[in-house]
Amino acid sequence: LPFAIFPNTNNQRRSGWIMPSFGNRSSSGTYIDDFGYYWSPNDYMDFKTLIDFEDKRGLYTKNEFRYNKLDGNKWFNYKMNGSLYLENKIILLENINDFSYLFNEDSTRTIQNIVFKHNQSFDPTQNLAVNYNYKSERDTNEVDLSKRLDQTLTSNFNYVKRWNNSTITIGYYQYENLFVPPPDSLNQEQIYKYN
Repeated sequence: LPFAIFPNTNNQRRSGWIMPSFGNRSSSGTYIDDFGYYWSPNDYMDFKTLIDFEDKRGLYTKNEFRYNKLDGNKWFNYKMNGSLYLENKIILLENINDFSYLFNEDSTRTIQNIVFKHNQSFDPTQNLAVNYNYKSERDTNEVDLSKRLDQTLTSNFNYVKRWNNSTITIGYYQYENLFVPPPDSLNQEQIYKYN
């Protein structure tokens, strides 16, 4: 039977299936990348879920929820936007190249990534910005070069309130280098600081 796919040409967001790419790589074997679904219930939010499968490496799921709301009638939605990204990687251990072991915990390791971003203006005088990053461990086999090179975690929170003659800012900042393991003793912490 003949089969054809007609892409959306009117440049409007539409819910629907996302067609994957597929092939074969020497490092990861047969793969299917970015098979998923895009859901857009209205003009202010959307959700995308993608699945990557590599028969020599593992199974990856990527989910992203985005929202954008401007000039609402309530104080809490005057202006806000943000996103939540969740990634789960089930990776076969180095000496295992058979995907039938994919759901055997003794043959795999799991890496989880979370990125949450939120910006909100409560009114013209106060703003909130949240940027949270979590990675359960570094991924030395990451295919995407920019992700492989960025093996750090940076999270911050900022709240700003402005008056006519003054401003108050409350903030928090956290940085972690995933190449350096956390110290297991106070002595080791001193070595990190001074060497």
